Amino acid sequence: MDRPIASLSRFIFSPLRGSFEQLEEIWRFSWAKPKPIGSRPVKQWMGVGDTEITISGGIWPELQPEGTFKIEQIAEQAGRGQPMSLLLGSRSLGLWCVEEIKKTSTLIEFDAIPGAIEFEIKMSKD
Repeated sequence: MDRPIASLSRFIFSPLRGSFEQLEEIWRFSWAKPKPIGSRPVKQWMGVGDTEITISGGIWPELQPEGTFKIEQIAEQAGRGQPMSLLLGSRSLGLWCVEEIKKTSTLIEFDAIPGAIEFEIKMSKD
C-alpha cells in the first residue's frame, strides 16, 4: 500500500513516490537591542517573525520511478511565485512559500538517471 506521508500541493511523498524522511521547524521572534549610552543593551519585543519548515528525504529512481523528476517539477511550480499547500498525513499546515530547493544526485548511471536523489526544501509560512 502506498500511503501518502505528506504532500506539497499536487506533489505526494510516499514510499513508492519519494520518501519524506525529516521535518525541521523553526519559529523566529524579533527583539530590538537598542544600546543606551553608558549601560547594557535593553531588549525590546518587536513581534513574531517567520515560521520556517525544511523537509528532506530521498528518492531512489530504480525503486520509486514516479519520483525521479519530482524535485524539478516542484522547483518549476515554486518558480511561479505562488504559495503551496502542505499536508502532513491528513493534517493541513496551510500555505507555504518555497524559498530554496537543494537536490543532490549520486550513483549516476550511463543513461544519466541517478541511482539516488537526496533533497531539501526550505519554506516559510505564507
